[in-house]
Amino acid sequence: MLEEHFTPVDEPLAGLARRLLAARTGGWTEDGARALVDGLGLRRAGPADGASPDGPRLRPVGPSERRYAEGRAHLELAVPAGRGGPDAAGHVLAFGRARTELTDELGEASVIGSYGSLGPYYGPTPAWGAPFLRWRGPHDTLELRAGRRGPELVLRPTAPLEDWYLGLGHGEENAIGGFLGTRRAPSTAGMSLPGRWSARSWETVTERSPRSSPRCRPSSPRSASPRSCGSTAGRAAGRRACSTSTRTAG
Repeated sequence: MLEEHFTPVDEPLAGLARRLLAARTGGWTEDGARALVDGLGLRRAGPADGASPDGPRLRPVGPSERRYAEGRAHLELAVPAGRGGPDAAGHVLAFGRARTELTDELGEASVIGSYGSLGPYYGPTPAWGAPFLRWRGPHDTLELRAGRRGPELVLRPTAPLEDWYLGLGHGEENAIGGFLGTRRAPSTAGMSLPGRWSARSWETVTERSPRSSPRCRPSSPRSASPRSCGSTAGRAAGRRACSTSTRTAG
């Protein structure tokens, strides 16, 4: 089953984010997804429109994702949130603009990080970096993530994504690429993290992270939780785009 494409959305990012957070997803069933896109006023791209990369995309559950879907028919609705530049610096700037606008509107994200070289669900990530910020809910999560052409705003069910991420750990300290930070807030209550994926010492983080980035360096060893910076190869671009210190993560 292929992704379903819609015509581009001409709407301020902050307003779109508010509408996505308020949308009813109906458990991400076929009927629920239809009601979601209709409720948002999205127009399906016809033959004359083509599969525009600038339009929203509804992602169906594929064969390798059924183990996480638990009866859901779709895994995300992704909407382009800006156009990146011709190089990594341009992408970082575009992501940073989107981050600032969303943070001003929604408040600080409850989860931040970078997917590293492997994104959901076992898919490749952009060459320039893979930062993300999530406003987590008990049933659905709004995420700002890096896309190949620029930042994307993604509404997705919470449980499948976290179940996929939880299954990546296999006991080695540096088993998972990227990094993850959580904020102590009601929105992260009940959130599961890979229990064996953690940096057991601050030296692990500093040795595996770009030394030119001061973003992930607390003033004392106790000011960062091992869970909040269980990293291996978090990219410098991703760190700058997220721009959040581990001192504010739980």
